[in-house]
Order: sequence, then structure tokens, then C-alpha cells
Amino acid sequence: MAEARKILEEMDKLLDQLTENAQQLLSVSAHAIEEEELIKLQAVQEELLAHLIEKDDRFYKIAENAPSQRSIALRARIDQKLEQFQELNARFIQNITSSRGMIQFKKIHPKT
Repeated sequence: MAEARKILEEMDKLLDQLTENAQQLLSVSAHAIEEEELIKLQAVQEELLAHLIEKDDRFYKIAENAPSQRSIALRARIDQKLEQFQELNARFIQNITSSRGMIQFKKIHPKT
């Protein structure tokens, strides 16, 4: 069960990073942004989600039928963080949709 707990702790940390990234995406979606910034944030989000899915799959493969109370509490915290991420992501999508898919990108001036 120690390995399952470790995986849950890793998932918890990944969700902290994912939520922070989603907050940045939401923030930049409300105003003009550099296209490179958006692409970078979306790439980070995709990478974090892939790691989270991998950890979740691994957790369910090794989890015992009767998880410890600590793991249950940690899983509940993970579920709450996942809901927070989903809300931030939904708001980001709403911002993009409300702007009719048009993002106002900042013009990047070449260095002289």
C-alpha cells in the first residue's frame, strides 16, 4: 500500500501544478497574449494531464481492495483538486468561446 500512497502523493502534486497552469491559462485568456505563451501553457497542461492519467492508471492497478483511511482522505483531496482544475478549464474555454474563438495576440516586435 506504500506504493499506492506514493502514487497518490505524486498525483496530488501534479494537480497542484495543473491547477496553477490552468489559472495562468485563464488569466491570459482574458486579454491580449503572446501566441507563444499560450502554446507553452497548453503544452504544459497536456504534459501534466498525461502524467496524471498515467499515475491514476498505475494507482488502480496496484491499489488493494481495502485502502487505508489516509489514502481515502488523500484521494478525496485529489478529487477536489481535479474538480477545481475542471472549473478553471471550463472558465478558460468559456473565455475563448465568448470571444468567438478569436484571441487577440500581442504583436512581437523583432529585435533590432
